[in-house]
Amino acid sequence: MKAELEASYTSQISSLTTKIEEQSKQLSSQTSQIDKLQADLQSLTAQLEEAATAKADLTTELSASTSHREQLEASLQATQQKYEEQHALSSQLSEELQSLQQTAEELNANSKTFQRRLAAAEETAAAEHTKYEEEQAVSAKLGEEVEDLRKTVAEI
Repeated sequence: MKAELEASYTSQISSLTTKIEEQSKQLSSQTSQIDKLQADLQSLTAQLEEAATAKADLTTELSASTSHREQLEASLQATQQKYEEQHALSSQLSEELQSLQQTAEELNANSKTFQRRLAAAEETAAAEHTKYEEEQAVSAKLGEEVEDLRKTVAEI
């Protein structure tokens, strides 16, 4: 029975040794997998850090881009306001120019009327002057005739 017990123990030890060896192989395989997973984790951590750095860079660029866009919008708004002011001023100047052109046309028409009246007045003045000179000549002639008549009356 001792031999049977020894054989049973030996069989159990052999079975346990085989199981230990299998578990050791599994443990070794799992350790290798754990090492690989740790390496993958380190790689992913490095990638995550790179992604975080890239995100920070992109956030900085986005902030700068947003600031630049806001500046451009402010500049555009100021330009639009200046355009509207210039347009209003241009409209006002156009209206004033139209008014000045109308005034110039009225003055031109008035000037032509004045020139016609002046020409007519000059003609009338010339005619009146000619008439005056004729009357002066007639008056002088009459004055001579009156003088001649006085002489004649004085002689008689």
